[in-house]
Parts: sequence; C-alpha cells; structure tokens
Amino acid sequence: MKKRLLLLLFVVLFVLSAACTNNEDTGSVDDNQLKNENEQEPSFQGTGISISVKNDTLTPNGAIFQIENKGYDAIYFGEDYWVQVNNAGKWQDAELLRDLEWFLTLYKCTRNESLDFEVDWAVFYGSLPPATYRLVKPISESEMTEESYNMYCEFTIYDM
Repeated sequence: MKKRLLLLLFVVLFVLSAACTNNEDTGSVDDNQLKNENEQEPSFQGTGISISVKNDTLTPNGAIFQIENKGYDAIYFGEDYWVQVNNAGKWQDAELLRDLEWFLTLYKCTRNESLDFEVDWAVFYGSLPPATYRLVKPISESEMTEESYNMYCEFTIYDM
C-alpha cells in the first residue's frame, strides 16, 4: 500500500513539475516569424510580403487592397479580415455591428505576384468615422495548415 501511495505521489509531483516548466521564447526569431511590436505575435512583416490600399479606392465603407509576394514561393489567404482602430496610440478591435462570417475561399499568391481583393467592411462595421485604422489580414505560408500570421495595413479615414 505504501508503494502505491508513494508511486501516486511521485506521478502527481512529476505532472505538476511538467506543468510548471518555463516555456518562454528564447528570443530567437526566424525570418518568417518576425514579431510585430504592437501585437507581440508572429507576422510576415519584413519578409518581402506586403499589403497596401490601392490608390483612390479608400472610402468610409471599404477599399481595394493589394497583397504582394516578393519573399515566398507561395502564400495563402482567405476572405477573413478584421479592422482595428488606433485609440490614443493603442490598437483596438473596431466595434462590430454583427458577427464576422466568411466564405471558405483560399487564394494563392506566388513569388513576384500581387493579388487585389476588395473589402466592404460596412457589412460588419458600418461606415467608418474619421480615424486611423488598420486592416488585419491572416496569411499562411502553406495551404495545408491552420497556422497563420497577421499582416497589417494602416489607413486613415478623413472628414469628407
């Protein structure tokens, strides 16, 4: 009986010690997992992948964005995005009028290619008032993974 109790105690201590181990990042970050200073999460920033607003397409209701790939053999993205607003220097999710819903479409952008996509955020956020915003777009380097990194594109809506 004492052996069983001792064994049980050993197993419990082992599980607790494994659960309490320090899994902090060592600080080494490879090129395709650069940290965004505002979000402290992996992103494609600085890797030859860029996202921008196409000239003369920005309105309070939406815009046409362009993703350009100069760094990877291919990148993949879907319809999903969200909008954040800069509030006193901090990024916060913009207020939603309804839940975000997406079609399960997968786009592929190969090296040295750019793809345009239209975003009508009025459906989820309404017409955006004047402020500085950013579009957050999840991007993946593989079509077979759910792991993605966020790309950010800042833009400003001005009074008309």
